[in-house]
Amino acid sequence: LSLHGIHYLQLAGVRILIMSGIMWTVTVLFVAGAYVVDTVTGIGLPDFKCMLFFGLFLLCVSIAAYFHAIYTICGDGIKGAVIVFALNIIMIIGSGVVLPTAYLPDVIGKIGKWMPLGMWSMYQNNLMFGTLSVMDIVRLGMIGFIGIGIGALLNEKRFDMV
Repeated sequence: LSLHGIHYLQLAGVRILIMSGIMWTVTVLFVAGAYVVDTVTGIGLPDFKCMLFFGLFLLCVSIAAYFHAIYTICGDGIKGAVIVFALNIIMIIGSGVVLPTAYLPDVIGKIGKWMPLGMWSMYQNNLMFGTLSVMDIVRLGMIGFIGIGIGALLNEKRFDMV
C-alpha cells in the first residue's frame, strides 16, 4: 500500500481498523452465543441494548491502536512480542483486573487506573452496567489517537530510512 502513495496515517488507520473489526466480530459472536445459551437454559443474562455493540467497537479500536503502537515501536519480531508480553504482565498486575487495587500499594493503584488495561476494564464495566460517562469515551479515544499517531510517525520514519 505504501508504494502507491497511501499516507502513513491512513496505513496505520487501516491496520487498526482491520484488527478492531476482527476483535469486534469475535466479540459479537460471543455475545450472540451467550444469548443463545441464555434462551435455551434460561440463566437470565441482563438485557443489553443495541448501543452495547457500538460501545464495544470503540473498545476494540482502542485495544487495536495500543497494540499497533507497541508493535510499531518494538518491531514485528520476537523482541516486540517479548516487550508486549512484559507490558501486559505489568498492566495485569498494576491495573487491578486480577488483583484488586485495595490489596496493592497505593502508588500502584493510582498508576494502575491510568494504564490502558485499567481504562479498558473500567470502560467495559461501565458500558455493561449502563453507567458510561463521557470521560470514559474520551480516555479510550485518547488511547486510539495516540496509537494511530505513534504508528503513523514510526512507520513514516521507517520507510524514509529505506
